[in-house]
Amino acid sequence: MTAKTTICSLFLLLSLPLAFAGIEDYTIYYGTVTLGGSNLSSGNTISATIGGTAAGSTTTTTSGEYKLVVSLPSNASNGAAITISLATPSGYDSVTAITGNTYATGNNGKFTRLNLAFTGTATAAASSSAASSAAGGGGAAAASGGEAGPVAPGTKVTSPTVVSKIAGSLPAGWSNVDVYQIGSAKAEAVTASLGDVISAALKEVTEAPAVEAIKELQEAFAANEITQVIVTKTVESFQINNKDTGEIAYRSTVTLTFTAPADMQEVTIVEVIPKNVATSADLLTFPGEKPKVLQKDPVVEWFFQSVRKGESKDLSYVVSTDKKLTAADISTSTIAAGKEAAAPLPPAERKIFTKQVVVGLLIVVLIVLIGLLIYYYVEHRKEKKGR
Repeated sequence: MTAKTTICSLFLLLSLPLAFAGIEDYTIYYGTVTLGGSNLSSGNTISATIGGTAAGSTTTTTSGEYKLVVSLPSNASNGAAITISLATPSGYDSVTAITGNTYATGNNGKFTRLNLAFTGTATAAASSSAASSAAGGGGAAAASGGEAGPVAPGTKVTSPTVVSKIAGSLPAGWSNVDVYQIGSAKAEAVTASLGDVISAALKEVTEAPAVEAIKELQEAFAANEITQVIVTKTVESFQINNKDTGEIAYRSTVTLTFTAPADMQEVTIVEVIPKNVATSADLLTFPGEKPKVLQKDPVVEWFFQSVRKGESKDLSYVVSTDKKLTAADISTSTIAAGKEAAAPLPPAERKIFTKQVVVGLLIVVLIVLIGLLIYYYVEHRKEKKGR
C-alpha cells in the first residue's frame, strides 16, 4: 500500500463518524403564542424540558410569535414527552405549563409549527380586567339584549382560562365583554352501564357514520373486546355582555376528563349532544383536542391509539346557545371505552446514533488512525534501512 493510498483510506475512515455527528438531534418549533387568550408580548422566556432535562429556551422578540429550538437529551428517545413552560410574567401569579406534545425524531432539523396557548392565574389587579382584554373569535350568533349595559345574571368570571375559552367562541369584534356564570357548575362521573349508554345513543343517531361507529362499539362490547372508561363530565353556563353594543350572548362549556387505569389502546370517546342543547356541530367550538364530527346535529368522536396508565385526557367544547341555560339544562350522552393492553405498551423507539455513540465511534476511529500512522512510520523506516 502506498503512502498516498494509506492516507486517503484513513481520511475516508475518519469521515464516517463525522457524517454521523451531523445528525441533528433538535427540532425548531415555531408558531403563535398566547397567554389567557391574548398575544404574548415580546421579552418573555419560553423553555422546554424532556424527562426533567432542559431541552431549550428562547425569549420572544415579536408579540404573539415564538421560535424555540428543542434538543433531544441524550437520555431521551423518540416519542418522549415535551413540557413547555412560560416564565411567569407581570400580572400573573402562575402560568400552567403545556404538556401533551411528544418529540418526533422524524422532525430532526426541521421547522415544526406548534401554536402555544398558555393559561394561568392572574394577580388580583389583573383579574379585574381579564374579561375585557380577552381576544374574540368564532362565528356563532349572539342574542341581542336591546339595551346598553345589560343586567349581570350572576357571578362575574375573572379566571383568564375560562374567559379565554369563552372568547374563542364569540363573534368577531366581541373583545370588550364581561362574562358571568349562570348558576352553579355540574360535575358528575359517567358511571351508567356502557351497554345502556350505547343502546340509548343508537336511538338518537340517524346518520350512517355515527350509527356505524356506535354499532362497532356495541359489537366490541358484546364480544368483551373493550371495557368502559370512567369519564368525569363538568358543565357550566355563562352569559356574555358586550359592553360596546349592549348585546348578550350565551355559552355553555362541557369538559370531559379521564385517566387511564391501565395501559390502554384504541380509546374512543363519543359524545351525543341532543338538539335541545345544540342543533348543529357548527355551534360547537373545541379549544383543545379536535374530534371527528360523526353527525351534524351533532355527534362527535375523539380517538386515541394508545393511552398509558395514569395518563389523563382533557376534552372540552363550548356550545353557542340562543337562550339562557343553566348547567342542569345541559344533558349529553357520553360513550367512553377502550381495549386494555394485553402487555405493557412498548417503550418508545430509541435512537441508534445518540451523541454518545457518535463520540465513541470518533474515538475508536482516531485510535485506529493513530495506530495506522505509527505502523506506516515504522514500516517506512524499515524500508529506508533495507535500501
